[in-house]
Amino acid sequence: MTAPNRVIPAAFMSYVHSDDEHDHGRITELCRYLSAEVRMQTGEEFFIFQDRKDIRWGQNWMGRIEQSLDDVTFLIPILTPSFFRSQFCRNELERFLERERRLNRDDLVLPVYYVNTSQINDPTKALGDELVKTIASRQYADWRKLRFESFNSIAVRIEIEQLAIQIREALERPSSSGQLHGSYEMQQATSASKFEHEEVGLLEATQAAQDMMKLVSKVVIDLNYTIARVNNKLSQFDNLTKRPTPENTNKAGEIASEVALDLENNSEIIEQNLPRFKSNIDIFMAFLSDYLQLAEPDDEDENSIDYNEMIGGLLKSLKTALAKLRSHKKSILEMAQRSGKIKPAARRMAQAVDGLIVPLDTFASFCEKFLQKFNKGSDRG
Repeated sequence: MTAPNRVIPAAFMSYVHSDDEHDHGRITELCRYLSAEVRMQTGEEFFIFQDRKDIRWGQNWMGRIEQSLDDVTFLIPILTPSFFRSQFCRNELERFLERERRLNRDDLVLPVYYVNTSQINDPTKALGDELVKTIASRQYADWRKLRFESFNSIAVRIEIEQLAIQIREALERPSSSGQLHGSYEMQQATSASKFEHEEVGLLEATQAAQDMMKLVSKVVIDLNYTIARVNNKLSQFDNLTKRPTPENTNKAGEIASEVALDLENNSEIIEQNLPRFKSNIDIFMAFLSDYLQLAEPDDEDENSIDYNEMIGGLLKSLKTALAKLRSHKKSILEMAQRSGKIKPAARRMAQAVDGLIVPLDTFASFCEKFLQKFNKGSDRG
């Protein structure tokens, strides 16, 4: 049952109606499937207002955008060449981006890249259009190759699930009625300097470890899908370059530009999260350092916490994540060989992944030394 006075999460789908008509209502179908998948992921009803002619659209849009700053409302723009030519769509996007800024968030606009759009593919064509540049810099759900796939296909269902997971994770973040998302991120990023002057106990260390591993898991999952999506594009690239004609060469160049943009977008997301990630590692290592100074290897207390078990479980998770990250880094660097357009983006992506690998390696070594010291003590006993 919904709590009294609680605003039910919802989204507005912004698109050009002629695009939906041309595709025989496929965008409407996407709306229906996504609404159901968010309900599956959250266990709660999730409305997606779709038709601007529907009176509920106008009432809810004005209520949520003008009168309140609840941060459980999303905009899902369906990006096509017609989208940026539609003044209605542009106005909706501009209003919602402004709303994000007021909330100090960056996760309430969830673009779906539906049909190839030259301004997005080629940054030089977006010169002077800040709206296009802003939306092109966002991580988006790429539906260009899924547009003609059945909604029952595995690839389509996975993409819908990923979009629903983005919505679920955004809903789980701190709300504007309490702590703003941006303030939370800033707090995490500066915690490394704060904890030097504050006591760090088991509670803070556990929270930091949970936050760190949640972020690592999300990055690994995102990389899985990014690399799968990019490899699909590179298969097309390889097929085109095997039959070198001027037309195929041009198409291969377009694909290389798409891959580069995809890698750039994902590396930027990782880079934005690195300060928060590293500060959480520092917090946990500070706790372990204090504990190592105070505890003796042969200390025995039946009521004490089993740090060996806790650190051992964390170390196992770290090693699994490190193996996956190294494998992804190798795949990314192999992609760079396809085209000079891809190389700079692939290097940046590899460096971003390295930004996770290096501190994780240090942390894993620290955990191993901890376990070695205390295992020696228990062996003597």
